[in-house]
Amino acid sequence: MKILFVINTLSSGGAERVLSELANYFADVYNYDTYILTISKYEDFYEISKNIKLIKLNIENNKYSIINSFERVSKLVKSINKIKPDIIISFMTSTNIESIIASKLLKIPIIISERANPTTSALGKWRYLRKMLYPFANSIVCQTRDVALFYKNYQNNIKIIPNSLKRFDEKILKRENVILSVGRLDYLKGFDLLIKSFSNINSKNWKLFIVGDGEYRKNLEIMVEYLNLSDKIYFLGKQKDIESYYKKASIFVLSSRTEGFPNVLCEAMANGVATISFDCDFGPRDIIKNGVDGVLVPAENTELLGKEIEKLINSPKLREKLGKKALKINSILSIDKIANEWKDLIFSILKKINYTP
Repeated sequence: MKILFVINTLSSGGAERVLSELANYFADVYNYDTYILTISKYEDFYEISKNIKLIKLNIENNKYSIINSFERVSKLVKSINKIKPDIIISFMTSTNIESIIASKLLKIPIIISERANPTTSALGKWRYLRKMLYPFANSIVCQTRDVALFYKNYQNNIKIIPNSLKRFDEKILKRENVILSVGRLDYLKGFDLLIKSFSNINSKNWKLFIVGDGEYRKNLEIMVEYLNLSDKIYFLGKQKDIESYYKKASIFVLSSRTEGFPNVLCEAMANGVATISFDCDFGPRDIIKNGVDGVLVPAENTELLGKEIEKLINSPKLREKLGKKALKINSILSIDKIANEWKDLIFSILKKINYTP
């Protein structure tokens, strides 16, 4: 079987990580003829199997340009026609829209996957095109029940498949007095809310590590300086060895204003870290069982977030209890299980068009 994955880039990001691992699994475990096609220029971040054919279009990305979209679709059609895949799997809204157009012109079945909050992932022309073109996909894969409900009027064949987790080393390093948060430094990720919460608690000899980068970094650094917390809050930038930070952290906090399916929350739980998350749309409530394997706090409630952080700081036993329960997510989101769900969906679609592998 020949499978083509399409995504804008393979730079750092949750969707990019999931696609990379899924494609690697299809190529190395299922031995499928696997391709990845990326559209825009970017710097490599994720490791791709040597068994995958990687094709880069390297188009200058201007998301507001109609001409840019025509160029992308035109080059997509030419590249896909050369590959002649049995099925296309596309990730992310704008890429999904362009890939649907290409797939219909070439009469190739396509599965599209939504990876973000649907209320914020498409604006302007993209929102209109999404509503018009998503019904032409053979299936939409969503990560949570709430996102699936959003798309029920777009498409009859909706499948809920959460993100897989990478296999982490089971060895646990000595936990330190570290609160960890990971993500892009932008408004939606709510690091300002976390900093505000942290500033209002008795953090004693605890430190807050923020891993990630983005346009809000300077603003956040100024905020930390203003609050006289430069000796307690550290911005560590992008880290490829994120696992070592999960291993040493005692508490993980997700302070996003909105989410799609927070991979970093799952990764923290998979490493046995006691986790706290805002109960924002969408994702955290599908992952955490409140009070069992983590803590959910009403969205953007910085006062209550601070209280829950302080509660965990003062209770090593509660941290240990939540962390041990959280480890169960490893079996729930194992790559073997998630890849098999994708495989079943692919074959169900190909069966409808009388495909014979």
